[in-house]
Amino acid sequence: MTDSLSISESTIRDRARQWGAAGLVAFLLAYAFLDFERIRNETFDLYQRASPRSVETFPARLIEIDEKSLGEIGPWPWPRDVLADLARSILAQGAVAVAFDMIFPKADRHAPRAFAGRHPSLPEDAAQAVSRLPDPDRTFADILARAPIVLSRSGVPASSEDAKAAAADLPVEATISGNRPAGLLAFEGAVANIPELGEVAAGHASINGPPDRDGVVRRVPLVVDIVGNLTPGLSLELLRVAWGVDEIELITTGGRLTAVRIADRVIPSETDGRLRLRFSPPLAGRAVSAADVLTARLDGKPFERSVAIISAAAVGLEDIVATPVAAESFGADIHAQAIENILGGSWLIRPHWAEKAEWLLAVVLALAAVFLLPIASPRYAAAFVLGGGVSIVVVSYAVFAGTSYLYDPVVPITGGGLAALLCLAGQLTETEKARARLRDALVEERVTTAKLAGELEAARDIQLGMLPGPDELAALPDAIELRAFLEPAKAVGGDLYDAFMVDDRWLYFIVGDVTGKGVPASLFMALAKALSKSVILRHGEDLQEAVIAANQEISRENTAELFVTALIGLLDIETGDVRLCNAGHDNPLIRRTDGTIEEIVMDGGPPLCVFEDFPYPQEGCRLAPGETMVILTDGVTEAKNPADELFGHARVLEVLERRTASGQETVDDLVAAVHAFEAGGEPTDDLTVMVLTYRGDS
Repeated sequence: MTDSLSISESTIRDRARQWGAAGLVAFLLAYAFLDFERIRNETFDLYQRASPRSVETFPARLIEIDEKSLGEIGPWPWPRDVLADLARSILAQGAVAVAFDMIFPKADRHAPRAFAGRHPSLPEDAAQAVSRLPDPDRTFADILARAPIVLSRSGVPASSEDAKAAAADLPVEATISGNRPAGLLAFEGAVANIPELGEVAAGHASINGPPDRDGVVRRVPLVVDIVGNLTPGLSLELLRVAWGVDEIELITTGGRLTAVRIADRVIPSETDGRLRLRFSPPLAGRAVSAADVLTARLDGKPFERSVAIISAAAVGLEDIVATPVAAESFGADIHAQAIENILGGSWLIRPHWAEKAEWLLAVVLALAAVFLLPIASPRYAAAFVLGGGVSIVVVSYAVFAGTSYLYDPVVPITGGGLAALLCLAGQLTETEKARARLRDALVEERVTTAKLAGELEAARDIQLGMLPGPDELAALPDAIELRAFLEPAKAVGGDLYDAFMVDDRWLYFIVGDVTGKGVPASLFMALAKALSKSVILRHGEDLQEAVIAANQEISRENTAELFVTALIGLLDIETGDVRLCNAGHDNPLIRRTDGTIEEIVMDGGPPLCVFEDFPYPQEGCRLAPGETMVILTDGVTEAKNPADELFGHARVLEVLERRTASGQETVDDLVAAVHAFEAGGEPTDDLTVMVLTYRGDS
């Protein structure tokens, strides 16, 4: 009989492989529809936070127009002759080149001519005298024409206010050589500087590049297409001006940008023209207040052999961005870090073929799991899954830390891991099914033998005789009415109940359900009932300690590895207070005096014998006189009709709400409703009902 019900190891392996193949298909679908890019970016961000770039020197300094500067020099915007003085002072203090991380799209509003125009009431001679004063824009243009200073521009949609849409309006001093690549960041319009300034500056740079979809800036543009003009990013252009070179060479492969050469340096680029940075946290040593520069508070030449970026950093003026290592950073700090990356060669590289390689590795790992795990021992299978996942992460991080190359561990782990886990789950499921078939077959054989010998009928009588009968329940104190009913699904079963007075005040009650049905469950039921009663008599009204002790004692005798769901309680017959411990059982129901049914939602714990030392919490409620507690096993709610529908919780509530009946009538109503629902079919599980009514002083 057992041979006919078992399945071969080869069948188990085949079915496990089917589960693993399903995992591979699930991964491919997930890869198509889930946002792996965001997960990938967050993984790489985690690497950077774990190992940020170390900084020893500052080749790029930030000159910040901060609150201190506004307080000492005056409110923003400053006259451009002040900005000219600022640039002149920076260069005099050793800077090789200066860049303005800001744009001047309109004439200086502090210009004398503009002042005279805003005040038409001035006498004509006074207005003419004011108009003859030096023009701040001309003063600014003079320093731009004579010094290594880079101005900025920003790419915008052509419809934006102040946008220039003609390439002729956007001069580029750098000579961009090499084939023009496809796929660069491109803008149809630009916000640029007034011609008086733009036409004389030593360099022009783009200062904007969109963040990633999650709002984090991870890359900066090296080259941008602005209105058809290839424009260097600020970091690249500032270095070009500082080094005194004219040419920036674009290196392409297959019509796509792969690198940029400037002087003797080759800088790798992603195909859209951006450089992926390895960040350090914002460091105070990079920044100097513009007020300290203008008031000559700095000793010596603090900017010797450095480049400087002038930016607005006061509250309300700053350009706040998020980076992988800082939730808030200044945009100018990103440009400074880009220069540090270029000079130190510390940039990050995400090879263009990496994503395909990661996808291929995921498929290879998934196929390896499908074909190898079903024939491997559980130990080797676990080592493959856990060791493989950990190894991929370790190698990915080690490559990042050692070479600055970025390889995503998430895709291979997801693909291989999903297939492996489903493969193992399938193997375990099919193996358990085979074992269950064998167990059921053996049990059926024993049941048949026992029935033939008449032993099961005797066992049924003995088992039911162990439970308190109607006379014993009726003899309980008048303050309570307790009625119970138990019906095994087979000749004997695993459900149990008990009730007795621990002392003159406390009523002990329990309803339990041993896993399984038939003889094994009935034997374990007898053991659980006897040990529970023994423990409660020792511990008295300390229910929590009693349940913990009962769990330990039953677990020690549990050689068959069964477990018991149980609701265990103590009722104070003087006050109606109820102490409860729930070990994986259905919550009790209370019919209040107004007829409403309330479920007592409990935290509880796992069934008895699952964890030997589990600290089951004691919980409680109170019964008012006339209120009834109903406790069931799942033989009630999981009873099935011929259509394979469950009796369910809702039908229990319908029976309880139908009328306010005595305890025995409530028991009879529930049992009759279940039998009617089953319509003569074979019960699927043991059925137990306990109804406890608190009468109080009445």
